[in-house]
Amino acid sequence: MPPTELQALLHRYREGTCTPAEMRAVEAWYAAQPDGPAPALSADGREALRRALWQQLRPARRLSSWPPAAWQWLAAAAVAAGLGVGSRWLGAPAAGPKAPRAAAPAAARPWLVRQNATAGALAVRLPDGSRATLRPASQLRYRPGFAGGRRTVYLVGEAFFQVAHDAARPFQVYTADVVTRVLGTSFTVRAYPAQAETVVQVRTGQVRVSPLRPAAGGATAAAVPGPILLLPNQQAVYAPARQQLHRELVAQPVLLAPQPFAFDNRPVAEVLEALKTAYGVDIRYSPAAVAGCTVNLNLRRQASLFAKLDVLCQATGATYSQADAQITFHSTGCQAI
Repeated sequence: MPPTELQALLHRYREGTCTPAEMRAVEAWYAAQPDGPAPALSADGREALRRALWQQLRPARRLSSWPPAAWQWLAAAAVAAGLGVGSRWLGAPAAGPKAPRAAAPAAARPWLVRQNATAGALAVRLPDGSRATLRPASQLRYRPGFAGGRRTVYLVGEAFFQVAHDAARPFQVYTADVVTRVLGTSFTVRAYPAQAETVVQVRTGQVRVSPLRPAAGGATAAAVPGPILLLPNQQAVYAPARQQLHRELVAQPVLLAPQPFAFDNRPVAEVLEALKTAYGVDIRYSPAAVAGCTVNLNLRRQASLFAKLDVLCQATGATYSQADAQITFHSTGCQAI
């Protein structure tokens, strides 16, 4: 089977358009795999693993009329994609395998799938007490009871997560392109199949976002960006086609620590520090440039961080810029107001 046909098969499986025989055959292999991508293997290790996968796929292939070479392509692709569950094509099948008739090992238990086919949000309570809010046209998949002790879910679409803290078991969200790891926090992951970029936004706590290894024929491992750490009001944006991962502020940072926001002849530096505290945003400025500068401002009526900064800049003749989730306040001195 040519690689293009294999890619088409895996895409059909993810979209739920396989024939019944194709779907059963793929799931027979897929359900037997442990959670999470495999570590990098040597050439000998990949060959040994390919043979093991081929043995697992042999019973399944009887369900299809494909020649043996086709299933060898599938096994090889699974190895090249890092054992599948985090890969770009197998990352989100439309439905989990059917429940077995007899008790099965934890790794082979059927997946629980939560699909939001409504126009509103769908609340999902996870086995560890964490909660996910699925947006429309989104799907969440995980093992019953988080089998194997791993708090791992697989997402297609968009969801907001409120994660129960467990220092011993990090919570992991896999999409087709990235994995997000946390201990306990709240964040949003947006990864619809049709969108060019995957976005992870943090509301509270910290998360680590790592691109997944590309499938066979993609970029080299050296070209894949390293992980980045996100803090509240920050987001990671990953473009797999360009292998680019960057950090930035969310469009509308939320208020984390309310402040009075009323300044009567107060130093500009005090205003900037209050904004940093309120929104948890790194605002950089030159103390020498604002030394001796004071303002009379009431920023309570400005709803957003950027609206407050605009008013401060108008009052002082300053400007600001953004880069890598930081704001730089540019001042050449103060003007009378």
